[in-house]
Amino acid sequence: EKRNRLICVREDHTKPEPANVVNAVVAVALDGSGEMEVLASGSDFYAAPRLSPDGSKLAFVSWEHPGMPWDETRLSVLDLEAGGKPTVVAGGDGKKTSVLQPAWSPKTGELFFVSDHENGFWNLFCVKDSPSLPLGPKWAEATYNVAPMTVDFSGAAPGWMLGQQGYAFAAGTGAVLASVRLPGDATSTLIV
Repeated sequence: EKRNRLICVREDHTKPEPANVVNAVVAVALDGSGEMEVLASGSDFYAAPRLSPDGSKLAFVSWEHPGMPWDETRLSVLDLEAGGKPTVVAGGDGKKTSVLQPAWSPKTGELFFVSDHENGFWNLFCVKDSPSLPLGPKWAEATYNVAPMTVDFSGAAPGWMLGQQGYAFAAGTGAVLASVRLPGDATSTLIV
């Protein structure tokens, strides 16, 4: 609303051969001009662009071919006020880390995401105090596992499915809600 634009992933098939398709995170002007500003480019795939509640930062996931999003991805954040290049916050460390489903808490403004980097299971992580931290290496240092478990939080769909989100924030309180299937249990358990 602040900038009157839509932020999305663009796949440019001008040269339709798979090796020539160019993906980017772009901002499309909503004034009817069709103008597009490239916010992030250079990776083979992008997914899940998410604006911070104040609209100043953009989180997104990216990865390279032939990797799949459940194999190795990285979570980057771009400071939309300062411009410049995105900062990798999680993943992208060459350790086959999968990072998916970024979301900003509407109450605290902190960045949450799902990753398997700590124990091999997709658990929910948070960048503590991310609204007040300058974008940079301190973000990775401030990341913690919200509820360490030896089960996957994220659900069964692959990371390229648009809109996939295995957790949500409760209206009013901002509590994080997630559903997991515990080992040996045929039902799902709600975790708050």
